Amino acid sequence: MSQDDASSISVIAFRAERYSQDGKSIVVSFRTKFSSAERKYLVPMECLRDFIVDLQRLDASPKIPSAPHSEEAPKEEPQR
Repeated sequence: MSQDDASSISVIAFRAERYSQDGKSIVVSFRTKFSSAERKYLVPMECLRDFIVDLQRLDASPKIPSAPHSEEAPKEEPQR
């Protein structure tokens, strides 16, 4: 287990509950692996936009090649 994994808390539920009254934030709820308590947070929209940018950046980063599968990929049929 890496250092980051050891200090992380496993989230098993992450939900958007509602917009704040001013519409500038969203109330989100989390449940963690080792607690039945649900915690709610008020997250500014700008933080969520930054989070989406981070996800896109992670998706664009080079991936570590996985081991080859024993099954062959389906062959494409020629177009007519």
